[in-house]
Amino acid sequence: MKRRIIFLVLSLFIVTMIGVFAEINDIVIIVEGELVEFTDVKPFVNEDGRTMVPVRFVAQALGAKVDWDNGTQTVIITKNDIRIEMKIGSKSYTVNGLAKEMDTSAEIYNGRTIVPVRFSAEDLNSKVDWDDVNKQVIIASL
Repeated sequence: MKRRIIFLVLSLFIVTMIGVFAEINDIVIIVEGELVEFTDVKPFVNEDGRTMVPVRFVAQALGAKVDWDNGTQTVIITKNDIRIEMKIGSKSYTVNGLAKEMDTSAEIYNGRTIVPVRFSAEDLNSKVDWDDVNKQVIIASL
């Protein structure tokens, strides 16, 4: 009897945690009022609690160009007179040559370069809001 109760409690716990995990990671990104469609890697919350996105989709939705320097493992985002460089695995990055710091790092995930959405969007002169009820990141140019 004790084993059944323990099994039931553990089963309920696991089901609850799976539901919480799915809810946390079911994130929608809206840029300039348009839903951003991600083909393979979806936005997710990393271990630092930051929303991570494949950089190309959001940057291009904001009118930026994305390049990759394989030799230095650096993503380069440019828009007009703004140049952002984020090196994989580093919390340090630059905007027009000026050093800045993030609280998490850019990384490679399933073959995609992913970055914290807030830092990349804000450095492209955009406002980033979080709608907790609908689990949406809303980005609009300033």
